[in-house]
Amino acid sequence: MGILKSRSIKKKVMLTGMLTTGISLLMAGILNLVIEIVEFRSDLIDNVTVQARMIGNSSVAALTFSDWKDADETLRTLGAAPNIISAALYTRDNRIFAMYQRDAGSGSFPPAINGLYGHRLSMSHFDLVQPVFLKGELLGKVFIRSDLKSLYSGISRHVLYLTVILLGSLLVAFFLMSRLQKSVTDPILNLAGLTRTISDKKDYSVRAAVSGNDEVGTLAAGFNEMLENIQDRDSELRMHREHLEDLVIKRTTELEDAYEQLQKELTDHKRTEEKLNHAMKMEAIGQLTGGIAHDFNNILTTIIGYGNLLQMKMDEKDPLNAYVAHMLSASQKAANLTQSLLAFSRKQIINPKPIDLNKVVKSVEKLLVRLIGEDIELRTILNNPAPALPAGRVNRDRGGYEMEGTGDIIVMADAVQIEQVLMNLATNARDSMPRGGVLTITTAVAEVDRELLQTYPYMKQGRYSLITVTDTGIGMDEKIRERIFEPFFTTKEVGKGTGLGLAMAYGIVKQHEGYINVSSEPGQGTTFRIYLPLIEAEVENERPDRHSAMIGGREKILFAEDDGDVRGLTKSVLGEAGYTVVEAVDGEDAISKFAEDAMGIDLLLLDVIMPKKSGMAVYEEVKKARPDVRVLFVSGYTADIIRQKGMLDDGMVFIEKPVEPGVLLKKIREVLDEKNGRAC
Repeated sequence: MGILKSRSIKKKVMLTGMLTTGISLLMAGILNLVIEIVEFRSDLIDNVTVQARMIGNSSVAALTFSDWKDADETLRTLGAAPNIISAALYTRDNRIFAMYQRDAGSGSFPPAINGLYGHRLSMSHFDLVQPVFLKGELLGKVFIRSDLKSLYSGISRHVLYLTVILLGSLLVAFFLMSRLQKSVTDPILNLAGLTRTISDKKDYSVRAAVSGNDEVGTLAAGFNEMLENIQDRDSELRMHREHLEDLVIKRTTELEDAYEQLQKELTDHKRTEEKLNHAMKMEAIGQLTGGIAHDFNNILTTIIGYGNLLQMKMDEKDPLNAYVAHMLSASQKAANLTQSLLAFSRKQIINPKPIDLNKVVKSVEKLLVRLIGEDIELRTILNNPAPALPAGRVNRDRGGYEMEGTGDIIVMADAVQIEQVLMNLATNARDSMPRGGVLTITTAVAEVDRELLQTYPYMKQGRYSLITVTDTGIGMDEKIRERIFEPFFTTKEVGKGTGLGLAMAYGIVKQHEGYINVSSEPGQGTTFRIYLPLIEAEVENERPDRHSAMIGGREKILFAEDDGDVRGLTKSVLGEAGYTVVEAVDGEDAISKFAEDAMGIDLLLLDVIMPKKSGMAVYEEVKKARPDVRVLFVSGYTADIIRQKGMLDDGMVFIEKPVEPGVLLKKIREVLDEKNGRAC
């Protein structure tokens, strides 16, 4: 600024105005240019990253199955982006799997990426390398190269506009400054002289002369008022400063509270998402296991049936009798395995009735004592208002338990299946207490309220019966607890567990429209809680013995079955029992055979799903001619498939494969002896 010292005020004002205008405009232009470049770079990174992520997501299947054509088609979609020069999809070992070039003759081939990720900006282009993962596993990498033509084009335009604006502004500034400097500088210099006088003499009683009503006169009047009110203004400033500090503290507290609430909501959302994913996985596995039931049960029906016939015809002292017994034992294990899978998939046929949950627990108590062994103490507490927990554990459920005295807890359930759940949980508890301990089973009535739904959002609000099974065993960590209901998952040694016990319990509870959850920590034992919907009903009479004596008869039975092996077996069983059997290979054949001897047929034994016509369709057709005809349905398909397809009405007598010959004969005898013409 030394060049201005020897200049006049006029020239100083002129030069200062011109320089200020020019420098301000130049700095503003440069700043705007820098901002534009930064924004372009940020937008470029975001756009190319989004394109790379889309290419990576679309190429997961191609990389997984080595489908380079699909990957090539995916890369060609980048042709819609004019800034993309080239792109490539690399395998996990950095080999080019597929590539794209906007101009095949440009020579801009994808480079060797050497395992690097991220982006790089050069003078001529922008490169981005993005990894492609599937469930945490690296499948490959996406490379995209973009040109910078739009950036340089924008910079050129910006420089041109800046130059024109700068020259025009300088001309205007020169004209205005020459006009204004004279009317401004003289009064300002006078006021500056007065200011120096006041400063030197420290006499604040001096006032500036107000020579007019223009801006300089207003400035002088304001200067005089400033001297009078300077202390008041300073006091007000201190007050405002204190108030501002209070506002900052208050706003900071509000922001901290909002942040904590957001963190809590994110945590709850993540927990809900994890539980939903787990439920979807369990449902998918259930559908898979349920789909194998039909064919597998037909095979087991044939094996078990012929094995029983063979055993019946053999002498007890025959050395081959032991082989047949082993064969039947293995077949029964296979049948039990199928039932376990169906129980997990919630497709096993159940016979729900109003039952007293307390009576079910009492009925299975003696069996559980023998199952868990002498070193484990079994405690049963019926209608307990607050289920007992082992020392050191915390009850995380807050369901609003209510004391129900010694009354019944009525639910709609299959008592056999509930007993199976208790046995499976007791077996699991026994294995977790190798050195002995305490197994506690309690029943109660629980209110599932909004507070409990925050922990278990998949449950429905209402009143439930609650069975709590608690052990004092070794417990489990979170990773094991998340997978405990998966089929075939076990922490036991090879050969000591199938991994189906808890999966079966899970399936049975879900099939009863209930819920099961588990809480556990290492060294703190485990607690399973089973929620079953309460009902208002009376308990039905106890179910009859399933293993009554096998009886035959002399009636004529029309048997329709599309599986040749099962048809041959069943004909042999019925024939051995004294029945006359008319065979049919499908639905239309069954109707035809019935028409030949409509009044002589005493019973229809129909496979539910057959070619040409289903068992239900056959029955509806036959019923037109013989409304009193008796019918027994049999199928290897699961109950839910049969109901969903409308193949069987409610109330129809149904028996599921595999079925032992004695059980089949007993059921046939029951239907034939039904006085009303058809068992319901």
